[in-house]
Amino acid sequence: MNIDEFVEKYSDLVKLVTNRIEKATKNGLLSLEDDLDLEKIHDRDILEYGIMLVCNGYDAEVIKEILFNIISQEKDEYMRLFKNIQSEAVYCINIGCDIKLTYYILNSLSGFSFKDDPMKDFVEGKTKRLFPK
Repeated sequence: MNIDEFVEKYSDLVKLVTNRIEKATKNGLLSLEDDLDLEKIHDRDILEYGIMLVCNGYDAEVIKEILFNIISQEKDEYMRLFKNIQSEAVYCINIGCDIKLTYYILNSLSGFSFKDDPMKDFVEGKTKRLFPK
């Protein structure tokens, strides 16, 4: 994976996670089960696999360990970074973080400054202000 692919995947992830947080907030965590992509779960996509584990009611520490084991096998630097960001998104969804806090956590891993983060405006449109004026 190169930087351009990473930016695209990161952007798509932030949008997807934002939508899932909104759904979970409105309808509960189990409502996310309806949107799971079985093919991605079979491929051990971190987000889908992790949300499946959340919906099955497994302990957060067990989920983190399973996802860490999968991520540790990844050789590509950008893909490993992306999977780590996915894993944190799963954790945020599991513990009920709001969109703003989730964004701060995902951004902290991305390597982007806030001013350069391609998703800053999108997230700001979904929340009240991200930063004080």
